[in-house]
Amino acid sequence: MRPRVVFALAVAAVLLRWLMGLWSPLAAYANPLLAITIVATLPGLALPAMGVGIATGLAQDVWTGRWFGQHAFAHLVVAYLLSLVSSRMDMVGWVPAAIALLVGSLVDWGILVGLSALFDRRVAGVPGPGAWAIMALANVAIGLVFFALARERSPQKKTRR
Repeated sequence: MRPRVVFALAVAAVLLRWLMGLWSPLAAYANPLLAITIVATLPGLALPAMGVGIATGLAQDVWTGRWFGQHAFAHLVVAYLLSLVSSRMDMVGWVPAAIALLVGSLVDWGILVGLSALFDRRVAGVPGPGAWAIMALANVAIGLVFFALARERSPQKKTRR
């Protein structure tokens, strides 16, 4: 994925995050910056994926204004793990992308809850399975839109007939 495509998608994710902030119940569950991180891992290149993970995580840390570095670490771990899987498997199709978005969303939220508990930060309560499912499905929907936009913008090899 080209850097300017990732940058354009990140700007779109920030705008989407701002729009979701107007209706706070949705903002608590959907995470478009994480979706950008996961879409960037699908080609299987670890270093660019981790760079995007750190950048989107830091942007989310600045946005939330809470514990600085928590989202950056979680996005970095998700980006690294999914890029390892993507380097060994073809993850550029729709179904693998949806599975990666689903698993990545759940792992990210698990890391955030685990970090809060590990460092004795206040956790308002661990959400139930329904909240986790809603969050994961929201991120899959947002991520698949970003995935479609990234595929549309990426150069494709043209074959002659």
